Amino acid sequence: MEGPLSRVKSIKKSLRQSFRRIRRSRVSLRKHHISSTAKIQEANARLEAELAEMELAPVQRKIEARSSDDSFTGLVRTLYFADTFLSDSSHNTPSMWAGTNGGCVFAYILYLPPVERRADEPVTAQPAKEIQLMHRAPVVGIVVLDGHGAPLPEPLEMAHDLARSPDMHGSHHVLVISEEQFK
Repeated sequence: MEGPLSRVKSIKKSLRQSFRRIRRSRVSLRKHHISSTAKIQEANARLEAELAEMELAPVQRKIEARSSDDSFTGLVRTLYFADTFLSDSSHNTPSMWAGTNGGCVFAYILYLPPVERRADEPVTAQPAKEIQLMHRAPVVGIVVLDGHGAPLPEPLEMAHDLARSPDMHGSHHVLVISEEQFK
């Protein structure tokens, strides 16, 4: 190619070659003066100093609602049993909580017959509450927290004195964990 373009290309080429030569000479000088372990220690010290100066911001992303067209939204993903205040704030009752793939939490009050009549009478469940998460992400966990903010112990642990009794005087809170967030 002849003309002004060929001159520009040749200038770029010569500049590139000059910088490469300078870089090569610096690298060869460093190799003679600094041992490899000293290089590693120096690089680590520089990285630590840079990390200390840097302010790490929390990663945030936009949570978008999922479509309700998926055929698996009604599948139960998690079950949780708790003795909590579901119907009113003065009487605790056994309850069952079900979290679905569609971001729904269903709470049921369980009616347990006395021990001597359990063979004859069935356990019944009555729907009590329904929670729909706005983003419709699958529910992966449900926990009821007592008045002190501690998770309620498992009923079997309580029966065998393996856990301390929960605070039943304050209000209870339900913690719902989804694939997107917790509330």
